[in-house]
Amino acid sequence: MLDFDLAARTGIVPIPVPVSRVGDPFNSDSATELERAFSDAVRDAAARGVRCRVLFLCNPGNPQGRCYSSSTLRKLLHFCTRHGIHLVADEIYALSQFDGDSNPFSSVLSIPGENSRTVDNMHCLYGLSKDFGLGGLRMGFIVTRNEQLRTALERIS
Repeated sequence: MLDFDLAARTGIVPIPVPVSRVGDPFNSDSATELERAFSDAVRDAAARGVRCRVLFLCNPGNPQGRCYSSSTLRKLLHFCTRHGIHLVADEIYALSQFDGDSNPFSSVLSIPGENSRTVDNMHCLYGLSKDFGLGGLRMGFIVTRNEQLRTALERIS
């Protein structure tokens, strides 16, 4: 439903990124392979006239409940910064990871921002419905340092 939720009313063109060739996308050893998969998707989309503007990922992943390592998140943020892409991490399952995962949960918010461009392009989504079993409570949060985005969101809320 993520593709539909993102695109139904916005005109967004989702670009799926196949990670079947990536050994284990959640393993920090696979961060370079994961970055290559995203680079290929950005290049292929550009060849079709589509400019990628957002990398949207779920951390922990749904339905696996596995977390990206902090080094992988940092590498993806640097990838996004180099390409002028916003990184949006949906962390709505932050407290719902499976025991035994090799990577403990690490939020994108824990990545230090080296410059304003890095932190301006990093956004985190969270809500109460999944971790706290409050599906009827329609409350969500976005954490961002991007002034333009905050201003736009204040206008519609």
